[in-house]
Amino acid sequence: MKLTHCLSAIALACLPVLGSAAPITYTFSGTATFTEGGNADLGIVLTVTGNTDDVSLEPFSPNDYWYIQDNLSYSLTVDGDAYTFNSAATGYLYLFNFTNGVVGFGFENVLDWLLLDNAAELAGYNMQQDKGPVGGSLLDADPQQGLLELQGATNTRSLSYDTLRNVTFSAALDNAVPEPGSFALAGLALAGLALTRRRKA
Repeated sequence: MKLTHCLSAIALACLPVLGSAAPITYTFSGTATFTEGGNADLGIVLTVTGNTDDVSLEPFSPNDYWYIQDNLSYSLTVDGDAYTFNSAATGYLYLFNFTNGVVGFGFENVLDWLLLDNAAELAGYNMQQDKGPVGGSLLDADPQQGLLELQGATNTRSLSYDTLRNVTFSAALDNAVPEPGSFALAGLALAGLALTRRRKA
């Protein structure tokens, strides 16, 4: 096979690799009923950022699920104020989607902190692509942990929340920055195409 043909084949094979790995941000939002000296409905937004390379399909009875735990970070706001989970032993973060459309977020030593069910539109979602927003009044969340220890910039709050309603879930993929290896492959691909055109000319 001629060199130019080889380079052309590499060009066609390598170009789709661009952007194959990318940061992805998952957002849960809704209205939570909190108890702290009395019931109060407060807006809550949880944003979790990871990378598509870290998503894997894991066996879990009775369903397999798409699972991500590496390199996750999060931000949490309650009624517009920023908080972190106030625990010295939460362990690693994880995020998952059962194949039947149950999406959750939690910690190694706290288990599932947030679990969205009745999410038929998320069934089969592999957590590696844009999604949503999915939700509305028919998509509710089931909080798995009642007591929530939050650390704010100037205060600590102990909140017990019972329900999270009108939840929306969305995933946004950031394809802006290709991997360094992709640039090298793209350069080789373009060189092959250029040589092919010169030979034809």
